[in-house]
Amino acid sequence: MNSNSTYEYLISQDLTSLDAKLNLMDIFREILDYKHIPYSSNSTTEKNFDLILEAIPNWIPADMGYLNSLYDKYKPKTVTTFKKIIKEHFICMDKHPKWLQEPDWPIVDNIPAMFLGQLDISKLKHDTTYLYIFWIKKQTDI
Repeated sequence: MNSNSTYEYLISQDLTSLDAKLNLMDIFREILDYKHIPYSSNSTTEKNFDLILEAIPNWIPADMGYLNSLYDKYKPKTVTTFKKIIKEHFICMDKHPKWLQEPDWPIVDNIPAMFLGQLDISKLKHDTTYLYIFWIKKQTDI
């Protein structure tokens, strides 16, 4: 990576994103270590990132943009608290989805859709297939 592309990469990062901040911190550490420049670092960003990752249940996608916004809004201090906040935003009518592959929960206008259920439609295919049903609540002006 040449200096122009490094610079362009650095200035293109979204500093409101926790994962981007973490990536940038790693880059700066590597540069400073390489140049033998002493520095001190603050581990708050890493702790916040770890808290978010630990709180994510396996039935929702690791959408760092949305999870960052939840974290910034509520500033939870514990994993347990953040798990509760996540469950309040990723609403399931009955049970949470059992994904066959990676979670793919729809988020529309920065609001997660409500999971209504899933249907086993394997008889229509030659392998295990589920139809996942979500409801996107639109806010209307009255």
